[in-house]
Amino acid sequence: MGNLHQVLRTLHIAFIKSKRNRIIMKSLSNYVTNGVYENAITFDYIKKRGVDSQLTVSTFSSYHSIPKIAKHLILLINKFVAYRIKGLSKDKVYNGSEIIISSSLSEYKIFDFHHKSVLTLYSSIDKMMQVERNKQIFSIAYKTPSTYSVCRDRSFVVEEMIPHEAVNVENAFAYLCENMNVFIKKQRERNNIYEIDFKSSWFHFKNKFGDSCMLEEGTITIMCFTHGDLWSSNIIYDGSNYYVTDFEHADKRYFLYDFFFFIFTEWHLNKNPLLVDNYFGGNYDRYLYAIFDQVGYSYNPNKRQKYFLTFLVFIMSGRWLEYDAINPLIENFLKLYISSYK
Repeated sequence: MGNLHQVLRTLHIAFIKSKRNRIIMKSLSNYVTNGVYENAITFDYIKKRGVDSQLTVSTFSSYHSIPKIAKHLILLINKFVAYRIKGLSKDKVYNGSEIIISSSLSEYKIFDFHHKSVLTLYSSIDKMMQVERNKQIFSIAYKTPSTYSVCRDRSFVVEEMIPHEAVNVENAFAYLCENMNVFIKKQRERNNIYEIDFKSSWFHFKNKFGDSCMLEEGTITIMCFTHGDLWSSNIIYDGSNYYVTDFEHADKRYFLYDFFFFIFTEWHLNKNPLLVDNYFGGNYDRYLYAIFDQVGYSYNPNKRQKYFLTFLVFIMSGRWLEYDAINPLIENFLKLYISSYK
């Protein structure tokens, strides 16, 4: 009875989400066509045309740990239910069967399986142009979905939709490593790699998690442009090629940030320690020798723990600082993988 109750509850949530998505699509259709967005749902709004828009949303429940039968039923429902949004011309209609609200509450993504395109509405023109610039920067080394059209006036972009297949995490990570090497090389050629001293961040880390001999070493690290949110959910596989998407968090960070973010996120979100174990087992040394060479440093396999610690310092002092969950998460990781941590 317990499993049946969970299935019914999940389907109930799915129907509520479907109803909510239809209301959102109606409002977004009005915005795309007329430039005015109004939504009666709490926390969902865009200001009127002519004023910098601000789109905020209440996120919906995740489907990560629901019964398989419920997942199949939801997929079946989505085959017959499409959320339609009017285009700027009479012959263009977006038929979305899935709406994704970004975790940073700055965009809607509507997947149109009929036209094989993705319509993304941003919270502001500035945000849209920033993401488009970031995408162009990464396209020098990574495959990215093609942009079909950009509407500056109403802050939306239409991109190609890459056919999805299940991503093999190890293969996707290998793709990241190989292209990181190319990407860092391109940045070096453009003089976009530099050193910083982040002593205060080290001290903050030590105050939170106690003394560690590994934190007594130098406080100089290498910075470059990074994706900032690169892991298996933001790498698309079409059966032949990998594509990178979601560029809203791109910024200058620790040069190995994307490398460790993929490993760490796979560990804590998907509960998969494979990449962490492979890293500490030396399985990725061949990639790291090449990447370090691109920034003019020598990779030292005896400092694997320190390299990872440097990444942890960055995520604690960066965008995750506001989340209460990050401190116990880091502490758990330190206990498992950092030998000097007490």
